[in-house]
Amino acid sequence: MLQDGFFIPSGAKIHHKSYFYHMQQDEVFRLSELTRYIQQVLTINFESSFWIEAEVNQISESRGNYYLELVEKDEHSDDVLAVIQARIWRSNQVLIRRKLNSEIGDYLQAGVQVKLRGSIKFHDVYGLSFQIDDIDKDFTLGELERKKLATIATLKKEGVFELNKSVELDIVVQRIAVISSRTAAGLADFINQLQYNQHDIPFQIDLYHSAVQGYRAVDDICYALDEIDTYSEYYDAVCILRGGGSKLDLSAFDDEKLCRKIGQMPIPVLTGIGHEIDLSVADMTAHSQLKTPTALAAFLIDRNVDFLSNLYNVYQRAIASAKRKLDYHNKDLQLLKSQAEHLARNTVSIQHQTVQHLAQRSEIVALRALHIIKQQLGILKASSISADPAHVLKRGFVLISQNDDIIKRSVNLDTNKNLKILFHDGKIETSII
Repeated sequence: MLQDGFFIPSGAKIHHKSYFYHMQQDEVFRLSELTRYIQQVLTINFESSFWIEAEVNQISESRGNYYLELVEKDEHSDDVLAVIQARIWRSNQVLIRRKLNSEIGDYLQAGVQVKLRGSIKFHDVYGLSFQIDDIDKDFTLGELERKKLATIATLKKEGVFELNKSVELDIVVQRIAVISSRTAAGLADFINQLQYNQHDIPFQIDLYHSAVQGYRAVDDICYALDEIDTYSEYYDAVCILRGGGSKLDLSAFDDEKLCRKIGQMPIPVLTGIGHEIDLSVADMTAHSQLKTPTALAAFLIDRNVDFLSNLYNVYQRAIASAKRKLDYHNKDLQLLKSQAEHLARNTVSIQHQTVQHLAQRSEIVALRALHIIKQQLGILKASSISADPAHVLKRGFVLISQNDDIIKRSVNLDTNKNLKILFHDGKIETSII
């Protein structure tokens, strides 16, 4: 509230006398006097503890003491409006842990909006700080839930919320990009379960190291996703792993920027973040979510085993189908063989009969031809006998020759030469008078 132009925290006790110190002109203070005066003003005006709302910008722990930087940011521009250092001393943190029934780090993390109770202290050397003695865990959890619902609404409005679920997950998933911390509890179990699976299915696992909680988690995981996106053709899926934790530990997985990046990935994103009760927004925007890294490993193995089983069933069906076809065709072949043998026997029988018939006809034709030839030979013989000159001479004919040339025509006769006349029973030589 405002009083006399000053902002006064609710519950703070105001002493107007302590507001002003009337200095003499040119009066000079020692630094210690100034710091003591500031202490007195704060002590008088802030006698009791009060609640503040702020964002944890930084937090560290040393020897049981927690050191924080709290900020207030403009809700529109994200500009820092105020900064103050805060402390939880070891004596107080024991009481706070007992009340929370949890570790302080489960509720105080960088980037988280918190509601804290404490008192203002000013130290001569270390300056102003807010010393915390209580944490409103319900406020923190409620703020986380409000941010979560806002992130879901924004991603749905942008059309990103279900986008990665529309990317097809290959039937066989073996080339896996894993985003996790090297020291994450579930990483070793995930890798061992895949590498030593009882089915001997090989997996290629490439680890992209990232913080998975704290103020660096969102930027680390987004950077890893960008790098994987560059080589997306070499991977079947992205697996984001974390081995459980409190709601605050997992708050990075409700971050709008991170979940938008998951939704826009060109390959399926699978999560095994490790929270048994609530789903993070990252789980909701991913292609598939499993409760734990080991459950995710079992999912990948089972998916590949299902493929191998289906492939084996297809193989068995193919073998059975081929055997049935072979049996069917063997029966056809046996039938064709039987038909061929029967046809061959019939063909041979018919051909044999044909050959026999042709042989008989050939024999008859040959005998007839031989008879005709004998007749012709007889005629030729008779003709040759009748044409024999000796046979002709016996019939009373004579053969006239001149100079050993047979005279067949009178014009060929040389009257100046002697003639030879051959008779059946002799020959004479004469001349023409």
